[in-house]
Amino acid sequence: MPASSRSQNAATCQPVLPFEILFAITNELADDRKTLLVLLLVSPSFNKCALGHIYREICLSPNSPLGLKDGPRFRRLLHGIETNPGLRFVRSFAFRIIPCFTYKKDNTNQILRVIPLLHNVRRLSLDFAPPEGAGCAILPLIPRSAGLTSLALHQHLCRPGDLIRLRERHPMLTSLTVTSGPLLADAAVQPSTFPNLRSLGLLVEDILRITSLPSLLDLSVYGTVDVAAARHIVGAFPVLRTLSLSVDPAFGAISSLTAGLPRLEYLSASVDVHDIGTIPGDYARAVSAPAQSKLKYLRFRTSNHSYNYDDVRFVFDSVKTMVVLDMILDFEELRFTRDLAQPSKLARRSSKAWSQWWEQEEEVVECAVLKYESSRTMVSGHNL
Repeated sequence: MPASSRSQNAATCQPVLPFEILFAITNELADDRKTLLVLLLVSPSFNKCALGHIYREICLSPNSPLGLKDGPRFRRLLHGIETNPGLRFVRSFAFRIIPCFTYKKDNTNQILRVIPLLHNVRRLSLDFAPPEGAGCAILPLIPRSAGLTSLALHQHLCRPGDLIRLRERHPMLTSLTVTSGPLLADAAVQPSTFPNLRSLGLLVEDILRITSLPSLLDLSVYGTVDVAAARHIVGAFPVLRTLSLSVDPAFGAISSLTAGLPRLEYLSASVDVHDIGTIPGDYARAVSAPAQSKLKYLRFRTSNHSYNYDDVRFVFDSVKTMVVLDMILDFEELRFTRDLAQPSKLARRSSKAWSQWWEQEEEVVECAVLKYESSRTMVSGHNL
């Protein structure tokens, strides 16, 4: 038999690894982008598996000084994009243009070429001001086949009513954040409009147009929350577990929220006052009113740079369920826990495109809860 025939037969008889094994191999290399790029050239099977990892999650900020490689990456993505086989693997796509830095306006035009090709995207985050006249055209560009579950729009002006049409195109939406608007129509939004939503972030004007959404667990409010707005939130979202208030709220509003939300566990708010010594005491009185409170974690931001430890201790003494308190000052971030005599300094958190604000603290809080409950059990055992 000729040598060429023997080599050809050997090649055809080589065993082919199952796709599951190839995927497991590439899965171990999920964070090694350089090796994944090499695997693209090994074989068609490895090419498909590697593409899935390379394109599964894309986060780009082309003009960010912290992401110097994002500009070239974005240009490579645009090259031959209409025939790019990797786009069908994209499950998460985040694109951000920072307004305070110089950037090419063409970037915001080019993103309009990308969005219609994300046929299988599940999570989409867009943080940029669209070109003039294109703001209302972006949402319809999202393919109906995407099965979108999470959408975040920042600096993105839409017409009132676009949100309703968005829900009609993407009924599986469970997480929605829109920080510019108003986005909802003047008419009140009924519970059936967003039956699957669990996380929501909207301007307070839009939130006031939602009559009821009993399934909502996580709410972020952008804008000033007064007592009337707090009462509306309590009535519309009765089972909230987490709540974030972006603007300095009245302490009366916080009292209304905590008293009316018995399942609330995580609370974040900004406090723009100068007498830091009064803040913890006021917060303690505001959050400790209901005896059935489940509040575990409290975070507040302030423009000051000092604190009174006695007042912080008063918060823990007043709110029996709380185990972690974070104080975000001008020049540092401090974390107080129920069992520590002094605070620890927090490292600056890296912003993650897909994590909720409270998810970054959840592991620490739950560990603190277990530690606190264990210490209570030991104390009870000694008292027996």
